[in-house]
Amino acid sequence: MKSQRRHELQKNVLNVELAKIMEFLKAKGNYLSWGLLIVAVIVLAGVLWHRHSSSQGAEYQLEYDRLVMGQGLEAELKPDERLDRLQRLAANDSDPVRAAMENYNVGNEYAQKMLVGANDAERKSFADQAIAYYRSIIEKYPKQRLMVAKAHLGMAKVDESIKDFDGAGREYDAMIGMMDLANYPLMQFARDAKTAMDQLKTPVVMASTAPSTQPATSSAPASRPAGGAESMPASVPASAPGKAKD
Repeated sequence: MKSQRRHELQKNVLNVELAKIMEFLKAKGNYLSWGLLIVAVIVLAGVLWHRHSSSQGAEYQLEYDRLVMGQGLEAELKPDERLDRLQRLAANDSDPVRAAMENYNVGNEYAQKMLVGANDAERKSFADQAIAYYRSIIEKYPKQRLMVAKAHLGMAKVDESIKDFDGAGREYDAMIGMMDLANYPLMQFARDAKTAMDQLKTPVVMASTAPSTQPATSSAPASRPAGGAESMPASVPASAPGKAKD
């Protein structure tokens, strides 16, 4: 009897709770529907964005490969057109690995233009732009360690070219200090380059006076007659001896 009564009470409680839920759904059904619809739209937008991003990334990779390798229609581009395309990729690419490489290639392009600049002002302008792109790698993509090291090396070489040896030394030191890349061949190259630069900076000491002693010289030979013939005996007979008389 008690168990039956307890069962009926539990059943009544369940019915009451179900009734409350039904009333809540009737009152809030529209809100729930809108909420589910919004969630579905967000999920769909995420899927579409991922697909678009993947497709765009593949297009960027293809364009970058063609620009760097000089393939396809990109092989016919003029140097300034190629540089402009690389700059657009570097500015718009959201992939950090590829964007770091794109900025590095743009920096290299300006470094090469610096070497053939028409005058000092033009060379300085190209040097500044090269350094700006190298530095953007260090600031925007610090996790791309190898590209950061290459950026330091690029700036060091540009500084050397414009005779800023102190600046070049700082970039070499920053690169050599990247201990996580200590075993990379690029680091040994940086150490050797810094040593060579330091040797070039050291002035060569030249002797300002002649040596204090001169090597001994042999005495001049005895004077000869003006004609150059060998010297004659000190005295010669006054006349040739006469023939003996019979």
